[in-house]
Amino acid sequence: MTSEQSPRVGSNALPKAKTCHLLVGYTVGGVEKQLLRVLPCLERSGYEISVCALKGPGPLTSNFQSLGFETFWLSGKGRWDLRVVFRLCLLLRRKRPAILHSYTTLANWAGAVAGRAAGVPLVIMSDRDIRNWLRPWQVMVDRYAFRLGTCMTMPSQAIKRFNIERLGYPPHRLVVVPNGVNVEEIERGAKCAVGSRVEPKKPNIPLIGYVGRIVEPLKGMGILLRALFLLKESGVGFEAILVGEGRDKKKMEELSRRLGLEGNVAFLGGRNEVPCLMRDLDLLVIPSLSEGSPNVALEAMALGVPVLATDVGGNREILKQGVTGWLVAPGDPVALAQAVADVLREPNKRVQVAARAKTWVAEHRSAGIAAAAVVKLYDALLRELQDKKYPTKQTLTEHESEQCS
Repeated sequence: MTSEQSPRVGSNALPKAKTCHLLVGYTVGGVEKQLLRVLPCLERSGYEISVCALKGPGPLTSNFQSLGFETFWLSGKGRWDLRVVFRLCLLLRRKRPAILHSYTTLANWAGAVAGRAAGVPLVIMSDRDIRNWLRPWQVMVDRYAFRLGTCMTMPSQAIKRFNIERLGYPPHRLVVVPNGVNVEEIERGAKCAVGSRVEPKKPNIPLIGYVGRIVEPLKGMGILLRALFLLKESGVGFEAILVGEGRDKKKMEELSRRLGLEGNVAFLGGRNEVPCLMRDLDLLVIPSLSEGSPNVALEAMALGVPVLATDVGGNREILKQGVTGWLVAPGDPVALAQAVADVLREPNKRVQVAARAKTWVAEHRSAGIAAAAVVKLYDALLRELQDKKYPTKQTLTEHESEQCS
């Protein structure tokens, strides 16, 4: 069995159980990319897969369809179109899945209400981030939805701690299922022609990269730009590529111009060939003020690209200081500039750390390993369903300790 394969469902699980995976939209994001990696492994494990979005078709609809999955969309308009709950309920009653697994807050809310109204036996939610942004009324809605569900998955212990401490959720109904990457797929994606990039990497000039949404202050791009300004002022030579879109992109482009970084920093916008763009980086920087468990860090590590990230959320669960990457205090451009300079001046150590990180990802964060954790959870819940029991504290706690060991 290769690292990207997952074991067959055990004989005690329901054969060919139907699962429906609920998204907000078919957008290009970390959740959608994660599902595209994990769902084929679930299907090989004996689960029937369908995918549904609260909104209309999007850029990744065809990607899910190309994998042979049945896809649906509920054509929701805006953030608060309550009609999607009714439409989802009708869809679930027609398709009759054994498991409804929703992802991110709006999908969790809609899935919990529609899933219970439609009589779906197992309603699993998924929290993908540390949601400091929740307002009091949103906390109330979230707690109500949580009571309707069976359990909630999340990719890091940091998110689990947040849900226990901030939202008061019982630990035994929170299950850590780590993100995974398809190492072979990412390596294939990095083998693009040089001409597909904006311009070739310049020799002997360190190339720094950022990949992600441009949303301030959450993603910390303003901090990164100020750190790059300090690097330039101190005489460190570098180039930087910033890949991504977001509501604050124009604001960050203006900040870059004000700091005089036009000759050093290039905003590339949203790009499909991210592995190709990352392959020549000397350092990927993740300057966020909050992170759940960033997929881009795992993708870079799988390519053998060194990663420096802020010490927030789940970052320290995948980056061990000086071993598989580097961590720096968040929100401090001076500290970030110094950390980048320290990493860049030790090329041999960068190579060693990147090699260890690549091995660690293959051994602990492959898509097959992530899918196997989901299969274990599904199997355990389905066995309890067969025995006409509800999830117990002992069962889910034991499941997590097994899959995290």
